[in-house]
Amino acid sequence: MEKILTACQLSTDDYNLLWLPEGEKLAWHTIKEAWKVRTVILFGIEPSAMGIQAQFMPHQTSRFSDCNWLYTATVRYIMEHPEIKAHLWNYGLKPVFIDKIYP
Repeated sequence: MEKILTACQLSTDDYNLLWLPEGEKLAWHTIKEAWKVRTVILFGIEPSAMGIQAQFMPHQTSRFSDCNWLYTATVRYIMEHPEIKAHLWNYGLKPVFIDKIYP
């Protein structure tokens, strides 16, 4: 995970990490209000675990609730599948964090 965040040119002051145990749920609106979230990356977490009833294209940026959403597989799975890793970088992480296409 650290390598991914470093590649995105993010420092520890730029993000918050939440570990959501399997089966746990979290209210998206609470997080959004508390932290003024602009981008959410879900590594192996279904959007429904955050009370989101929307479908996102996997491994690329989607816009929802005035935020960038990147819904993808677990970090371990991504590292084992270079085609997914490349897709996530080219159509998800790079446009958001490097090219800054999305606000």
